[in-house]
Parts: sequence; C-alpha cells; structure tokens
Amino acid sequence: MDWRIFGGGGTPRLFTDTLLRTGVNNLGNPWILGYSDPSQAGWYNTTGGIFCNNTVGLTMRNPTGGGSSVSMPIIPAEFAGWNGKTQFARATLSAKAGASFDSGPAVVMTGDSSTGTANGYYLSIRNAVASVFTANVTQRVIAANVGTPAVNDIWQISVQFGASANTIIVKQNGTVTATLTDNNATRPLVTNGGVPGLFYKGAASATGSSYINFACGLGLGA
Repeated sequence: MDWRIFGGGGTPRLFTDTLLRTGVNNLGNPWILGYSDPSQAGWYNTTGGIFCNNTVGLTMRNPTGGGSSVSMPIIPAEFAGWNGKTQFARATLSAKAGASFDSGPAVVMTGDSSTGTANGYYLSIRNAVASVFTANVTQRVIAANVGTPAVNDIWQISVQFGASANTIIVKQNGTVTATLTDNNATRPLVTNGGVPGLFYKGAASATGSSYINFACGLGLGA
C-alpha cells in the first residue's frame, strides 16, 4: 500500500501510496484527516465524502448536498520530523465530477484550518484552473493560475524556505508551470512549517475529485 525510504539517522525521506483500496471509507493508516466544522454556515460533515476504491483511488466529494467547504488537511501521520524542511507533494488527478470542487497536493501544513491559524500551501485543482493558495480557511492567493487541469495529470508542489521569502515550485506532468515567491509576513516559516499531504477545501453538491499515486518527501521532488 505504501513504502518509505529511510535516510541517515532513520528519518523517512519518501512516502508513497497508490491510494487504491477495496471497500469504502477506507483511507486508513497512516493517514489522518484534519479538522472540519459542519456547524459553521456553508460547511458540511465529510463523513461518507472521503473514501478510496481500486479504480480512481482517493475521492473527495460532497456527501450531503449542503454547504461547500471543509478546509481539511489529509496527511501521513508519522512524518512530523519533516516540519519546516524543504519538501514536496505529488499526486495524479484520476477523476473529476462537476464544476465546483477544490483539492490537491499540499506542503508544510500545520495548525487548525477552522480558525484560520493553519498554515501551508496547496495546489487548488478545480475543473478549469489550478492555483496556489495558503492551506487554510482564508486562502491567501499565491498564484491565481498555474495550469489547466485534465484527468491523468500529475501535479506536484514543492517549497523551499528562505531567510526573507519562500520559493514554491509547481509542476504539471513533470514540467515546471510556476516558480513563485512568497515574502508575506504571514508565510509559513521554518519554525512553524508543517508536513506534506493533500488539502481538501471543499466541493459543491454532486461534485468531487479523485487522486492516485500520491508521493511526498524531503527535497524538491522529481
């Protein structure tokens, strides 16, 4: 299901997961779902909305027909040692349904997304455009358009911390589509940077997206 490469001192440097599973509601270990709050207006409970199968892998969809937002980090739980380090996350968009969904690979995620104190960057894969935002409720825009998504695209986001700015690199099918600089005072820092994974901002009724062949690790990726 997944594998790891261990470097010096035993720190894992690479994690991969095909996200292909039998049954339903079965993302399973070592994944952890972050926070969502269905009590807030415009939000919905993700129960039944995040699941895997053996065809399109991990699906994130709106199971309730109400609301459109969840702002949920989805992370491999055991890699807290990657906090604040150069890292990447990559996945293949295997399916999409409807026009209003928002999810994608993410890096340096941390905190409580429901209160806006979360940090990190994610690739906002939507029906017609891919963008880069901060991984929280407020969604500060880093770049409004970094490519046009299509099923079977391989999307990768990586981040490298600098003294006065972070460098974010986006790849679509192995080709760099954007190299971005974030020098905002609220940017993730080495001291508060988190871990890679996926970020699910939400989906309107009857819409969603799916991913297979997830990979994340230290460094800028392939």
